[in-house]
Amino acid sequence: MIALTITDFEMFRDLDAVISRFVLKEKHDLTDYAIDCLELVFVELPKFHQTLNQVDGLTEQWIYFLQNARRLESVPVSIGNVPAIQQAFKVANQANLSREELEDLESREMFIRDQRNAIVKDVKQGRTEGLKQGTNQTKIAIAQRLLVTLDDATIAQTTDLTLEQVKQLR
Repeated sequence: MIALTITDFEMFRDLDAVISRFVLKEKHDLTDYAIDCLELVFVELPKFHQTLNQVDGLTEQWIYFLQNARRLESVPVSIGNVPAIQQAFKVANQANLSREELEDLESREMFIRDQRNAIVKDVKQGRTEGLKQGTNQTKIAIAQRLLVTLDDATIAQTTDLTLEQVKQLR
């Protein structure tokens, strides 16, 4: 078992390491516990001095994110490839919202999902009614309506246009 503690202050002033790992010892008979039984891990954010372009590896990406999340307007590209960091950023942003703002955001997200689903349903219905046999003009008209809500690959697949044709519409 590992117990992780992340601090925004220095706990161990005598240690320079950002990450400190401790194992337990029984106080009376001084029995050492095996490292795989229980380990205490401390991450001291003030000791982390790397810039974004110096960050290397998943652990440092997370430490950088935790240390800088309040100042970030978006997740930097170099650490944005970690889906969990993207999700943490979204949660952090929502945590700063008032109840009314959060409800408004959730309503907007639900509206967008509903609109996307309605468009996809309409397009699928159009496909079953002859979209494949439709003119290129019809496919382009439908694709243009989808540009606002769907990615290029989905539009191409839905309308039977090529990916290149969809990109040209953008």
